[in-house]
Amino acid sequence: MFETTSAQEQFAAMGPEDTATYLAEVAAPLFGKQAKEKFDAMLRSVVRRHLGDGPAADEAVASGTLVVEGNTTVLRLNPQTDCVEIYVDMGLPGTSSDQVEIYGKLLEMNLNAAHYGVLFGRNERSKRLVASLRVHIGLMDSEGEFCSGCLQMITQAIGSVRTW
Repeated sequence: MFETTSAQEQFAAMGPEDTATYLAEVAAPLFGKQAKEKFDAMLRSVVRRHLGDGPAADEAVASGTLVVEGNTTVLRLNPQTDCVEIYVDMGLPGTSSDQVEIYGKLLEMNLNAAHYGVLFGRNERSKRLVASLRVHIGLMDSEGEFCSGCLQMITQAIGSVRTW
């Protein structure tokens, strides 16, 4: 008769080299595929919530870009980290005399974690201000509820920045 062991026992019995090989060759690709499927379902749900169905929604799903509360927003899955990355365009900074103050305030907000998880920066190519948030796909649900909460949080953070 064959003796069966749980997957957990089999995993515990592996040496470090076998574990590393298993993680790199089996677990990571499998999780990556599942992460992509979950992201795609979540993105479709979020887009439907904001745009409904139709050509504009199809384009938003294909590009990962949509407008949320007047802000151009990009959602993408980083396959290296399995994190959903949310980027929201905040526009160009004010006049050159305001830029030092604006950048200083944004740096202070980043340092003090004024808006939990939300980071502010400048896009290198466009020079536009951007708010970003990264959340592991494991925290997201396929219906887009958690992602919608993240979008609301980042929108509120942007709103507080725009009040100065």
